[in-house]
Amino acid sequence: KVEMFNEGGEMKIFKDLKNDLLKRREVQFMIESDKNPGLEHVRSLLAEKLSLPHEHVVIKTLNNNFGANDFLIEAFILDFIFLNSLEFFIIAFILI
Repeated sequence: KVEMFNEGGEMKIFKDLKNDLLKRREVQFMIESDKNPGLEHVRSLLAEKLSLPHEHVVIKTLNNNFGANDFLIEAFILDFIFLNSLEFFIIAFILI
C-alpha cells in the first residue's frame, strides 16, 4: 500500500503481521519527511491510517540514515488499552 503522508510524503507499509500469542499486530512502514517526524506524530499518523485509538499504538523504532528523507518505523498495535501512563511505559518497555 502507498498512501499520502500528512506533510506531503508517502507512507509505505512493508509488513503487517498478526501475533496472536502476544495479542498484537507488528507493523513496519516507511515515511518520507524533510525532518524527523517525532514519535508522537508518527504514532498519531499510524493510528489515524488504521482507524484506531492512539492508545493502541506503540512505536518500537524510528530509524533514518543520515541525509536521507526516508524514515523506517516499526510499531506494535496492541489489542488492549493501558489503564494509565505508568503502566503503558512499563508494558511498552517489556514488549520492546
